Amino acid sequence: MSRKFTILGETGAGKTCYLATMYGEFLMGTDEGYIIHASDNDTERQLRTYFDNISRGAERGRARFPYATPAADVRNMQFDLTWGIGTVLTTFKWIDYPGTFLNPAINDVNTPEYENLEKNINESSTLFICVDGQYLADGTKNEKIRRVKQNCCININPFLSKLVNQGRSLPPIVIIVTKYDLCQDVPDNLIREVIYQAFRPLFLTPQIFIAVIKCSLGLNISDNNYTGELQPLNVHLPILMGIKFALADDIADEEYRIQHNLMNAPPHTRDFSRELGGA
Repeated sequence: MSRKFTILGETGAGKTCYLATMYGEFLMGTDEGYIIHASDNDTERQLRTYFDNISRGAERGRARFPYATPAADVRNMQFDLTWGIGTVLTTFKWIDYPGTFLNPAINDVNTPEYENLEKNINESSTLFICVDGQYLADGTKNEKIRRVKQNCCININPFLSKLVNQGRSLPPIVIIVTKYDLCQDVPDNLIREVIYQAFRPLFLTPQIFIAVIKCSLGLNISDNNYTGELQPLNVHLPILMGIKFALADDIADEEYRIQHNLMNAPPHTRDFSRELGGA
């Protein structure tokens, strides 16, 4: 079964850097033995190029990182997740929307592409939202909250609210704090409080599961004008959490199907216990 994951985040939040680094780390194999392969050569070449530049181009400073996704470029990518060598556990689609896509001042929200986003979220096993860690770095708690609201929530909160008001259900949500290296000195409880306050409309909706995961390309990667070494932190966790949610849905669907079939079994169903010598 092909699973679907949708990722949102404002321009510059680090979605492309996150994906490229996550892909590179999975190519090498995680400690648990998982590997990810792109299903098409174009995606493979692009993500490998990005990862090579990030991991080996430290002397280029900020230029080692890929440019932001163009405003009109919605990326649909497909991957195979394997455990060990050659054992495909699942295939999943990764749909990456550019940062300006939800901004009604830039994009027309009455287009088929916009409706397709609503459909993709509704069909996704998990919705990922990227929050730039630099918004959490400096200032008071209220200043941090204001920056996250102004630069991220201003488009995402009303969009998701509209979906719920239309009767659509939201999948589990994973908020990824990217560039955690920029806010690593901020206490964990303060980061959680800022995210909670900024996305409060989501947290006040009881049927929505929300997790917060802090990710970084390296806690020292921004040293000396971003010439630090690539040492990824937690980049594998969001996608593994998404796969877990998808598998849980499959198990629940299968249990429902079995129960439904048993309840609707015809009265003349053969009694195999008697045929096998039972009472």
